[in-house]
Amino acid sequence: MWFNKIIASLLQSPLHGLMSGSTMLITVTGQKSGRPITVPVNYAQTGNTLRVTSLRSRIWWRNVMDGVPVQVLLRGQQRRGIATAIASLDVAVAQALKAFLVERPSWASQFGVQRNPDGSFNANDVLSCAKERVVIEIELDDEPRQAS
Repeated sequence: MWFNKIIASLLQSPLHGLMSGSTMLITVTGQKSGRPITVPVNYAQTGNTLRVTSLRSRIWWRNVMDGVPVQVLLRGQQRRGIATAIASLDVAVAQALKAFLVERPSWASQFGVQRNPDGSFNANDVLSCAKERVVIEIELDDEPRQAS
């Protein structure tokens, strides 16, 4: 998509700071083609764990079903990690999605997830959202390096 190319160019430029606090590039290897696939994604980070969510209808995330090596361009730095898609059980996706929303609560309204009076996320909304989405967890396994 042309929009993804613009976002990718911005994230690879010295101006990446305009978006890199919530958007990164992930590069996966296509299981059938063997070619790299790079897409911009929104992320949430807890320690060395990155969480990315994608619509189930998208195709790229199917290349990380079984815990595969990936590269990410995170805040202007190349990183490596192991990515695993959580897609099989709505309850498992809902738990991972809730962890994503804890780090990025402003995304809740975009996902149709309401807040309860105590500030927690409405469990039924999260479960409903999980039927349309997958969560990809990436465990970073290296130190940051400047992008070339």
